Amino acid sequence: MKGLTVDILKPQHGDSSNGGLSSKCGRAVLVGKGIPEIFEATDDCPAVEIVERIVCGKPYLTAYPVKAAPQHQTLYMFGGCFIWSCDGRFRDIAEYPVPLHDRSETWEQYETLSK
Repeated sequence: MKGLTVDILKPQHGDSSNGGLSSKCGRAVLVGKGIPEIFEATDDCPAVEIVERIVCGKPYLTAYPVKAAPQHQTLYMFGGCFIWSCDGRFRDIAEYPVPLHDRSETWEQYETLSK
């Protein structure tokens, strides 16, 4: 897969991704429809894609790993990190740092932490 290289912005205290890709990598490759296919995704720079949703009547972007969460775990959720690039082509996609949803939990963790 090829796309645009983006930085993973992490809070000073570190990410809360529970072992998600942001805990292992500082960069990712943004892939998807309309994204320039320039850089190859690798294990050190995995592929992520942006999903657009309507929140409170306005478009809102979130990024997700292309690789699915392990089968025994929940779907991805926000882990505290964002993706961004100073490359001007990124601003054609998003005008703000995009939340990276790369945290997943086992169902047991989810039940315990959701109480």
